[in-house]
Amino acid sequence: MSAAAAGLTGAKSAYSDEVLQKSTIQLLQTQMRANRAIAWSNIIRRLGDSDASYPMALALSDLEEYYRAGTIPGALLKAQATISAAEQSAQDDKQEAIVYQISKAPAQVLLRNALAPGGKYNTELEKKLLIALKSHPDVKVKLAVIVSDPRYSELAAELARDIGLIP
Repeated sequence: MSAAAAGLTGAKSAYSDEVLQKSTIQLLQTQMRANRAIAWSNIIRRLGDSDASYPMALALSDLEEYYRAGTIPGALLKAQATISAAEQSAQDDKQEAIVYQISKAPAQVLLRNALAPGGKYNTELEKKLLIALKSHPDVKVKLAVIVSDPRYSELAAELARDIGLIP
């Protein structure tokens, strides 16, 4: 009985390793194709350029980039960069979700109440606020933070004025 159990455990482990290996290879191949497609599109776009704006040295450099894009190290680097960016974004979202203190500033209270009157989220108001927020390109936080965090009370007041909630 124990020999059979050990055999099944070993077979299951070998199968799992094989599936993981195949999935990893497929992922790397997909990344390599994507990298090459990007490099190729850059080459194709520049083919019509004059020799002065797209000299032979630059064309050869682009071909070298195309080659590197199709290698496993190239795929690993691009995948790592993509994953790192996604992780950073997730960490930022996680930090923004942690609200230590809800602001009692009048504009922020007004915005929170207007965004969820009677417990139903007002997506139209959210769209207006997001459009108004585009006039503040230096602000890199989410709307939920702006209406909750005391540090953004002045910005919340500006947005409320911009959309006509307060005079």
